[in-house]
Amino acid sequence: MITVSKGLTGVGDDRPVWESIKDLKAGETYEHIEKIQLFYGKKVTYHAPFDKCDRVEDYKVVWGHLEEVFKEEKV
Repeated sequence: MITVSKGLTGVGDDRPVWESIKDLKAGETYEHIEKIQLFYGKKVTYHAPFDKCDRVEDYKVVWGHLEEVFKEEKV
């Protein structure tokens, strides 16, 4: 929900906002109003608890699935 990328100005929330919502309990929500031009004014509701993605683990799962889907048949 936040980004430190200087190339993504206006994406996500500022650090002070994140600090105030990061510890919301399960069932609590936060409504974010988009600031970027493409979605300006669109309301997005986030539901706690928030977690940090583990991309390495996610890719392991995806690659395992793709290897099964596309495995070559042995002749």
